[in-house]
Amino acid sequence: NTIKKTYPKAEIIIVIGYQSYKFYQYKPKSNVKFIENELYEQSGPSRGTGLALNINNHNNALIVHGDLLFNSAAINQLVLSDSTVLVDDTQQIKTSEIGLFVNDTYVLNFVYDTPNKWRQIAFLNKQELSLLYKLTRIKENYKLLTFEILNKIINQGGRFKFIKPACLIRELDVIQDLKDLNAHFSK
Repeated sequence: NTIKKTYPKAEIIIVIGYQSYKFYQYKPKSNVKFIENELYEQSGPSRGTGLALNINNHNNALIVHGDLLFNSAAINQLVLSDSTVLVDDTQQIKTSEIGLFVNDTYVLNFVYDTPNKWRQIAFLNKQELSLLYKLTRIKENYKLLTFEILNKIINQGGRFKFIKPACLIRELDVIQDLKDLNAHFSK
């Protein structure tokens, strides 16, 4: 709903794999499509992203990891003229998550053990979207994680601006994450 409210004309493509049969009981809205990664056990996010790009009818793509809870402030500040990623320097994202090195304007590399954390949301267009499409077609890349594909895009000349929006983004990996979030909003 957050994406639809912020970008009402957006086409939403949800990649499903593990227990995908549970999704088929829901009829998606007209602007939502499911695509199944039947090889989810042998592949990673890169393959799912490639499958979604196969049915993407637009010249841009917003990649959002499926285990995120976020508000509209997280995505309404995206710079739609440039490929952009969201960065957290407020410690909302766990220290064990992927970080990034940046200069004044662009991401230099996605890595672990940096104070700036990637919020697992990326907007791609132009050259970066073209490179993403190309790289997700290579079988050797099927198992790569999203940040690894983004690094390959950077290594091939792609550039990502970054923004640090004041927003809520929480990764929900385990039930304790939901309990912590509930406690946060109960204050």
